Order: sequence, then structure tokens, then C-alpha cells
Amino acid sequence: MSKQRRTPNPASPFERAYDALMARAAGAGAGAAKAARQAGAIALNRDPARAQAAFARAAALDPLHAQTQLAMARLALERGDPALARTLAGEAFDLSDDDAARGLAAFALGEIAVLQRHAQAAREAFEAALALQEGRALAQPDDADARRHAARCRQRLAELEDDPQTRRTAHQDALTALEALPLARCGPGLLEDVAFGHARLAALARTSDDAAAARAHLAAARGCFERLSAAEPDEPAWRGEITDALRMESALALDAGDPAAARATADDSVRLALALAAARPDAVVRRAALARSWTALAHAALAQSDVKTARQAAEQACALLTPLIESAQTSEDAAIAYGQAQLARSAALFAHGDLDEARAAAAHVRAAIEPSAARGDADHVRLLAQAWAQLGEIAMRVRKPDAARDAFARAAAFDAGLGGGEAAALQENVALACAQCGDVRAARDAWAASADAWLKRVQGSPQRRDGVWGLTRALDRLGSAHLDLGDHRGATNAWRDALEMADILCEQNESAALRMRARLCAALYERDPRPGNPLRAKALNALETLARQNALTAEDVELQSRILSVR
Repeated sequence: MSKQRRTPNPASPFERAYDALMARAAGAGAGAAKAARQAGAIALNRDPARAQAAFARAAALDPLHAQTQLAMARLALERGDPALARTLAGEAFDLSDDDAARGLAAFALGEIAVLQRHAQAAREAFEAALALQEGRALAQPDDADARRHAARCRQRLAELEDDPQTRRTAHQDALTALEALPLARCGPGLLEDVAFGHARLAALARTSDDAAAARAHLAAARGCFERLSAAEPDEPAWRGEITDALRMESALALDAGDPAAARATADDSVRLALALAAARPDAVVRRAALARSWTALAHAALAQSDVKTARQAAEQACALLTPLIESAQTSEDAAIAYGQAQLARSAALFAHGDLDEARAAAAHVRAAIEPSAARGDADHVRLLAQAWAQLGEIAMRVRKPDAARDAFARAAAFDAGLGGGEAAALQENVALACAQCGDVRAARDAWAASADAWLKRVQGSPQRRDGVWGLTRALDRLGSAHLDLGDHRGATNAWRDALEMADILCEQNESAALRMRARLCAALYERDPRPGNPLRAKALNALETLARQNALTAEDVELQSRILSVR
């Protein structure tokens, strides 16, 4: 029986094109260098090893070509070597003999500095790039490409603004300039820049509790990336951007109290990120993106009380990121992603009751991030605040109120340095811990701080029911704290304010809101039980509505009896 001869797999169209170009590049002269650069360009998103070989050949043939150095810098970044990327981009800047190429090289240096958390170096590089691109635009007012690159520089400079509102305004100005440019003359790169602008504005709107604006900008960003992906199906960068958008969609769904939607979009994000990482297992950026998607899934699963999935997802994220952070070439983004994954793991362990492990994971993040947070980097400070908050939750569970109070106070202090985005919830936790410690005065002060923080959120996003609920709850507890201290006027004022908020919540006849209205009306009526006080009838009406909803509890019946007994 004769052996069957194996037929070798035929080369793909990409491989045939690459091999043909590299055969031409084996010669000498400008044509050979150009062929090597073309080979590198078609391999850049398909086969990084081939791309590296092609650009190395191009650099050997034409060492003064800036675009070759920039392409090699991109490959170095994807391998997780920002130091080499910076060297190559710097060489590109020095080698460039025209403003367009020098502007691109300066822009690349700025992006690398951002990844390395070197804010001043990034600002200087983007300002240099902006000056070069604006110079081109002034010299040739019809040069849409120069105006586009100038707007891109403004986008990156907006990211470096410390004040959130200034950052948001600068991003909107840059986006407006980009959207005014002709797509036909600028090409798909313009659509990418517009998408980036919408994505950043979505993130800033979410930070400002402007959920409607966040969803609108995110939908616009995702739409742009889907158009780009449809036009260039072989370009994985667009699918990577869609993955990022899905993660933010999941976070917005969690913010809105919709864990099912959050879980669905997080699942989609993981599936897409898994495919991208499998295609390029050497790409550090893709492994880190996959880890962030696993972390998003952990949060969504935890919101559905699926502790097993939450823990598995968080551990997948940690396993992906551990080799990256142990590398000498680790990026700051990988370190942040690892800390977020560990805190998600801590939360899952906490929910499962594994408190020692949960504490160890949160303490590990705290210890690892403290040195970099001390330098004032916002992402590190935010992560440190989250770690302290997690340690506070664990201390409360094990009935160590002193440790909890300290942890929550530290978290609140770090959060305040970032503008107090989580101040409302953190001050609530400080108040609860102080109350457990028996420090009623400190508890009152913390409830007052929480009420102030919730009020700011309600003023910024009046349509957010969670904000109105938070303010109602804080004012209710503030009134109780005043009463414990013998301050009857303070209690009455706080409860009146709380009742105004509860009345807003009762517009939907929600049982929890009706119960809050009844409690507050009863508390105020007991302070002033004069005949004809309308608060008595208002409290009883709320309880009667609960009875019609079959939602009356034993505590509600007791409250009803107490009101009726007051003469």
C-alpha cells in the first residue's frame, strides 16, 4: 500500500503578497526599501514577526526614513516595550525632514509618555505636535489633513487637563472641529478620531453622573467603530475599540441598576476580546484588554449575585495580568488593570464569605498602589480609594468598627482629592462605622457630608432616582443623628428636607418610597402632634396605599398604631 503524499497548505493571498514584496526587498536601492515598507504595512495587523522583519529590512536599506521608525515603535508598544518605542519614535522625530512627519513623530512620543504616566513629557510632546500641525494649516488653509492632526493634538491635550469640566469642554471643542472636516478628504482616520472624541466624552459624562450624555456619546463612538470595522474587516484595532465600548456599556447598565443588560454586554466584550487575544497572543495590549473585559464580567455577575462566575472571571483577569506586572517592562495601564481585577476578586470572595482572602487581596492592592498614588496620579489615587473602601466593608462585616471607620475615612479623603465622585456613598459608610463605634457626633457630621454630596449629584442629574434615594436616606439618618444629640430643630429640618425628596420618589407609587414617606411624616408629626396637622393624614394615606398593594409589613402596622395613638 503506497503512502499518501501530503499536499502542503497553499499560501494565503497575504503570504503570497508579502513574499513577493520581500523578494523585491532583497535587492538594493529605493525600490527595495519601499517594497520592504509595503511588506511591513500589510503584515502589521496580521503577523507582527513578519512585520518586524520587513521594517528591519527597510531600516537597513533606508535608515533615514521616519515612517519606518514609527512603525517599529508601534510594534514595540504592542510587545509591551514602551522604552524601545520611545527611542524609535525619538529617532523618527530627529530623522524627519518635514513638518508633517515631525508632527506625527511628536504625537507618537506624547502617546508613549501618556502610557508611561509622564504627564509633563506628554504635554510637551503634544504641544510640539500641535505647533507643527497648526503651522501646516496656516501655510495651507485647505489642508484638511493638517487641521485633522491639529484637532487630534487638542484631544490629547484635553486628556491632560486636571479640571474635569475644562477637560470636557476641550474635548467637545476638538470634536466639533473634527466633525466639521470632510470625511472624503481625510479618510477613515477622521472617523477614528471622531469616535475617540465621543468615547472620551462618554467617560467624562459618566464621571459627572450625566448618564444620558454618556449613553449618547458611547452610541456615537460605537457606531463609528462599527463602520470602520465593516469597511476594514481585517483591521483588529476597530474590534478592539468595540470591545472597550462594550465594557463601558456594561458599566453604564450597572449604574442604571440593570445587571442583566450589564451581564449581556460584558459577555459580548469577553467573547470579542478572547478572539482578538487568541489571534495575537504576544500582544500585551490585547491581553490587558481581555483582562479588563473579564473584570467587567466579574462586576456584572456579582450584581446578579452569581458569585461563582464573578470569582472565576476576576481570577481569569488576574492570571492574565500577573505575568505582565511581573515583567520589567510592565505598563502603568497593566498595573491599574491588575489592581482593578484584584479588587473585583476581593469583592467576589467577600460575597462568598471568604473574608481573610478578600482582605488579603484588597490589602495587596493597597500596598502595591500606595507609592504611585503618593505621586498624585489620578488613576492610582482612585484605585487606592477603592482598596480602602473594600477594606472598610470587610472590617464592618467582621465587626471591627474602629478599623472600618479608619478605612472609610481614608477612602473618602483620597476620593475628595479627585473631586469626590464617590463621596456620598463613602461618607454613608463612615457614618455607619462611627455609629457602631458609639461616636454619634462624628456620625452626624458624616451623614451631613453624605447629604451634601448626594445633593450635588441630584443637582447635576435630577433624573437619577438613585441620587434622589441617596439624598433622602442621608437626610433621614441625619435627622436621627441630630435627635440622638438632643438637637430637635436640626432633626426637624433634616426630616422636612428628606420628605421633599421622598415625595418625588412617591410619584411612581413605589412601596419603598411610600414607606419612607410614612416614616418621615410620622417622625415629624410626633414632633408636632397638634390637631389638624396634615402630616398625620399623609402618613396614614401612605400606609393605606401600601395595604392596597399588599406590601404592608409588621413594622408598617406598628407605625400605623403609633400614629393613631398620638393625641
